Amino acid sequence: MPKRKFREEWLQEEYFRGWLRKVDGDDYSAYCNVCKSTLVTEVSTLKRHSSSRRHTEGLARQTVAPAAQPPPPDRDDDPVTRAEIKLTAFLAEHNVSINTVDHLTSLLKDIFPDSNIASKLSLKRTKATRILGNIGKVAKIDVYEALRENKFSLIVDETTDVRGLCDESLFDTTYLVLGESGEKPVFRGFSNSQLQWTGTTWTLTYLPENNVKATMTTKFEDEYPVGLRQWITEGDRCSLQQGSSQFLVISACQASSFK
Repeated sequence: MPKRKFREEWLQEEYFRGWLRKVDGDDYSAYCNVCKSTLVTEVSTLKRHSSSRRHTEGLARQTVAPAAQPPPPDRDDDPVTRAEIKLTAFLAEHNVSINTVDHLTSLLKDIFPDSNIASKLSLKRTKATRILGNIGKVAKIDVYEALRENKFSLIVDETTDVRGLCDESLFDTTYLVLGESGEKPVFRGFSNSQLQWTGTTWTLTYLPENNVKATMTTKFEDEYPVGLRQWITEGDRCSLQQGSSQFLVISACQASSFK
């Protein structure tokens, strides 16, 4: 079989974007930036490599770099740091304006004059905003780690029962988290589908035909597609009215579901 030359348009395809590049001086070889290995320029070989365990695990490790950790506080001030973090988290959890912290710190010192911790609080809105940013980075890493540890299945909810997608559906039913887009995880199907954040919503796409897709109905930008969500499907083969709304469930699979 004659060898195939490397094609520059491969770099724009979903399968290869971000990790594949041409080998300088060799038109018949490709290079994987994730695995640091040279590959033959056969499409089937490259696609198999993109689904290999070594490649997917390497790509997952590159997705989230550990956040830079601040220097540890002095031992005497550690309870104070803990108190400031918990106060900031409380405000965020209950959707209380961060501006109130300027008054809250003074109030706590006045209410608890005999508290050594309260007397050392120096929490203002600028510091609280910085703490919120650090909490967000840690939470993001925790979410990605939890997502990467699971496979996900896509099923349809029909109000009275839950079943898998119809046999004729073009969408994959099993997904892994591989990479990120717009600081949100990308769910890659085992065959030919991809689910990712597109700037305004989550979109499930059948890669060979971009007109076959499903878009999630979102109310908030920080919503994730995991769980029961309402979707609008277009172009799929299932016997549903095109552009109609339906409920899909993306759920983590148990290890026993896969052999």
